[in-house]
Amino acid sequence: RYQIIEKIGHGSTGSVYKVRDIHLEKEWALKFLEKRGKGTKSGKAEWEILKKIAHKNFPRIVDAFEEDDKYAIVMDCITGVTLEEVIERGPIEEKQMIFIAKQICEALHYLHLRNPILLYLDLKPANIMLEEGGCVKLVDLGSVIVKGEENNVSGTFGYASPEQIGRNQKEGCLTEQSDIYS
Repeated sequence: RYQIIEKIGHGSTGSVYKVRDIHLEKEWALKFLEKRGKGTKSGKAEWEILKKIAHKNFPRIVDAFEEDDKYAIVMDCITGVTLEEVIERGPIEEKQMIFIAKQICEALHYLHLRNPILLYLDLKPANIMLEEGGCVKLVDLGSVIVKGEENNVSGTFGYASPEQIGRNQKEGCLTEQSDIYS
């Protein structure tokens, strides 16, 4: 049903491909997650979390299935540039940065209002996509966890909160403030 066009990303929890749905004739992003989990958590944990996210500032999930030894999630293929690329070009106007920041806050607020609460835990310019129309999308949701269920939490040095990168992580030490810090 899905024809792989190209690989567009790879992380500790899986690989992402640009695919074409041969029935709908549309392009999507397809993320394969290892069932056993090579990264910070099992593919099943990420799969279950991603299926529950539905907000304008996250890629929309359109399909989820199991295939052989992997979980697969089909989602919107986000086009645009990362905030990291925008920053590399030079200063951002104050009005534009406020517009971007508001959308980031809305996305985090959405996660923090879930029951149970979800923590993003990898907020950095490379994970913030700016679409042509100005909509902000938080991508690479491989670090999202349920609050209180942290185990081998990851994050990016320089952006992760001190409690994320601390050597003596205590269960329950990560909170919504961990995302706000980033």
